[in-house]
Amino acid sequence: MENKLLELIKQNGNIVSESDFLMLEQRLNIDDNALEICFKQLIEQNKIIPVWVNPSTNLCVSEKDFEHYEIGYSVI
Repeated sequence: MENKLLELIKQNGNIVSESDFLMLEQRLNIDDNALEICFKQLIEQNKIIPVWVNPSTNLCVSEKDFEHYEIGYSVI
């Protein structure tokens, strides 16, 4: 499952944000708990890192601003 998730992240421009999580759950046919486990396993394998994402541009940002940015994950 982790490899499928990693491939979907790569297809999404090597980054996903909270806005993408529902789409990922639907594409992988899993619930939010299983998705969280997959993210944790990919982090432990050093394949992705948690990042702050501007959902408007789908780019990483250096500072967090809860009103404008979302947590996400980026391929290393």
